[in-house]
Amino acid sequence: MKKVLLSLIGAIFATAALAQEIPSAQLTQLVASTMQKAETFLAKNNYTLVLSEMSNDTLYKTYEFNPAKNKKSHRDSSTRTVVLAGRNDQFDATYHTTSSAEYLRIIAALKKEGFYCNYEKDKTVQPASFVYQNRDRTAALCITQNEGHPCHSIRLHRQKMPASEELQAADDLFKFASHEYLVHYFGEKNVRKDLFYFAKNDVVNCSVLFMNTSRQVIFVWKDALNQSEVDNLIFGGLNKLKSQAAAATLPIQNQWKLKNGLRTGMHLIELYQLNKKGIVFCGGDAPNPGLILPESTGTIDFVNADVVLSCVNCTDEKFMSSQVMQSDMELNGGRIFFVQSIVLYPSRL
Repeated sequence: MKKVLLSLIGAIFATAALAQEIPSAQLTQLVASTMQKAETFLAKNNYTLVLSEMSNDTLYKTYEFNPAKNKKSHRDSSTRTVVLAGRNDQFDATYHTTSSAEYLRIIAALKKEGFYCNYEKDKTVQPASFVYQNRDRTAALCITQNEGHPCHSIRLHRQKMPASEELQAADDLFKFASHEYLVHYFGEKNVRKDLFYFAKNDVVNCSVLFMNTSRQVIFVWKDALNQSEVDNLIFGGLNKLKSQAAAATLPIQNQWKLKNGLRTGMHLIELYQLNKKGIVFCGGDAPNPGLILPESTGTIDFVNADVVLSCVNCTDEKFMSSQVMQSDMELNGGRIFFVQSIVLYPSRL
């Protein structure tokens, strides 16, 4: 990683040294370090702190480039600022420049070092920013207007990856907020892009971790364009992936378990005992047969997850004509229910 960052710095420095004292690509190096070291670096390289403020739980520090401190350098009329935004043990660095030529050089250097943006040449796409990704780093680039003049911004972020001991439960997978982060952490051979069919006309792009294994997890993204921001995680269930459409075998038993103990394959009696409250779920005549309703929440919060039950012996008329069913009655009636799938929603956590 260090060699990559150094080569990135060198590539831009060679073309941009005449325009500015500090190559903007060094911000990539800054976010790989600590905020304190970033501040020291900026101070030593002619950037002056002009504003420091807290907003919610984030500390923002704005630095302006002062070319007058280096009289030997060639100056241009462009203005440049750096904004550091620190929260907990991570921070972002945003570089602002009024130089269009410099902005284009930065993009070229990022691409040379492996950053990519699949839609950069797609004229039908007009996102708020073009996000370039490379392993655990992202660079979000955009152009805005400031008093009639263009301002070019590059927001750099390096994602902190969890330690192996921090990945004990299914809930912990929310720490991977993009397809690229999954590839960086688990390896390219263990992560695949696919399509997931929620319904006939509801198809979404997704990423699949450990496909066709007992550790399979489907990541559905809020930001489909950049395949980032987890919308939900899917464990178990029937084959609804495009790549698995022709599969003739039943899904492999999923091994992931939530922090509250919930897992796929769990029988209704186990679920009832774990929840310490009766389970209310949709019957065969409901739009979503087997879906556990939010009012079932006990020690397990069914608001934060869509849990669907399947039944081994529910072919009778009573089940098929029921809208809502109760675990107490069904357990006494001898029906065999088990957890077929779990969908987790981070926005509800």
